[in-house]
Amino acid sequence: MNWQYDGSFAGWLATCFRVYEAHDHHAVICPAPSADGMFAGELSAPEMPLASHDQDSVVLSANRELAGRVYRGLARTGGNEAAWLLRDAFLNREPDAGNHLLGYVRIVMRSGQAALQMLADPAIHEVDRRARAVRREAHRFQGFLRFHQIDQDGPLLYAAFRPDHDILPLLLPHFRDRMGERDWMIHDIGRKQAAVFRQGQLDMLDKISTEGELPESADEYTFQQLW
Repeated sequence: MNWQYDGSFAGWLATCFRVYEAHDHHAVICPAPSADGMFAGELSAPEMPLASHDQDSVVLSANRELAGRVYRGLARTGGNEAAWLLRDAFLNREPDAGNHLLGYVRIVMRSGQAALQMLADPAIHEVDRRARAVRREAHRFQGFLRFHQIDQDGPLLYAAFRPDHDILPLLLPHFRDRMGERDWMIHDIGRKQAAVFRQGQLDMLDKISTEGELPESADEYTFQQLW
């Protein structure tokens, strides 16, 4: 059966749970045509069908409870690294992941931590390769991302970038620690997603775009010299 999800990691994990529940050994999981990306549906608790196609296709939205059960089960069986590898491989935006992610989950749930050493298996190899590409890019932008001080409802440090992969979630812990209590925004302009940290609260925003030049603050030159 073909299973479609809303594009979010939580949606993929919840769909993976349903595949296991249905004992579907020939399942194919792919994003729905209207899928938005990593953060779509992340805050949606109840599961609701997004659409009803035919008996050979099921479309599901994110369910945090079911997603959490799959993720915790993977970490418990294969260790934290097994769960992190799956997450980072999911963030990889190279085309044609095929069914490798689902195959990876099945192998880890069956073989435990030993699965991470089974690199001759196509699913393990592909997940490992994709995750490593994502981690390399995230590490590179930790050093290269540059902020500008702008006036946007008050002083705000703003950084825009266009990564190959959906690495914004991986950058947040680094910059949250580095920037202290300053207000900041990191904008993935290609995916129109942004992380905004204001007054100690972090929010994820979708469908964010800028038009024209952003207004620089009076302290922008001084800030650039410090940076």
